[in-house]
Amino acid sequence: MVLFGKTRIAIIDREKCLKEKCGYICMKVCPGVRMGDETVVVDKEGFPVISEELCTGCGICPKKCPVDCITIINLADEKSDPIYQYGVNEFRLYGLPLPQKGVVGLIGKNGIGKSTAIRLMAGQLLPNFANFEAKLTHGEILSLLSPELRNYFLTLQE
Repeated sequence: MVLFGKTRIAIIDREKCLKEKCGYICMKVCPGVRMGDETVVVDKEGFPVISEELCTGCGICPKKCPVDCITIINLADEKSDPIYQYGVNEFRLYGLPLPQKGVVGLIGKNGIGKSTAIRLMAGQLLPNFANFEAKLTHGEILSLLSPELRNYFLTLQE
């Protein structure tokens, strides 16, 4: 799910911005502007304006700004529906590992959902597909899973 057609938020603190004094360094270093796009333009008041749709989120302009008045926040795109969500504005898990013979464990960074995935795969938690208020039946859960995971959960149920 792409939020409002954007994949990032660009913020310029106008109280810190030096405008003409810095020579619009943000415009000079922007790869989009250098390629001919209107990624950074100057508005009527003389302040730079970053187009969130054209910005690639490279992070060059915040690093080069002499007064640190530019912030670019890259947003994550939701590529699929969550398998499990704890609550409103809380952790979401997208997808589950597909169990294979000979695989002993999961490796990854802290906070990416390894323990939640193990608890789901062990049957301690039931997938809720981000519908954490409603209690889904076992049949509804199975119908929403991929065929591979459906077979695994059927085997687990037996």
